[in-house]
Amino acid sequence: MKRIRRQETRRGEWEVDIFYAPFAVEEGERPMFPRMMMCVDHASGIVLQVHAAAHETYAQESVDKLLETMLAGGCPATFLFQRPEVGTLLRPIAEGLGIELRQEDWLPALEEAREALEQGLGGKG
Repeated sequence: MKRIRRQETRRGEWEVDIFYAPFAVEEGERPMFPRMMMCVDHASGIVLQVHAAAHETYAQESVDKLLETMLAGGCPATFLFQRPEVGTLLRPIAEGLGIELRQEDWLPALEEAREALEQGLGGKG
């Protein structure tokens, strides 16, 4: 996080959500629906990161992927989220890097990206 903290500017708003993936993977005898983290630029709708992980590891993997995204492409001024559990996951990153956290009723860019993902996978939408 030190390298990210040294970045001079904080730009834009990133919509972040974590949800069950619209596909199953074989896990032993039963299929498992992984957790999926998606991060989308609020203004442009560009998907900055999408990552699927097992239920046991999704929280740490999601944090790691967000940090990788910030290291490669800069740091947002604000994280937008809908669900309180996502805000809880984002809070340590936001506090450590001076990023505003804002809970919203609707994340339009992320919803559009999620629908496109589901349609591309032949899921609902």
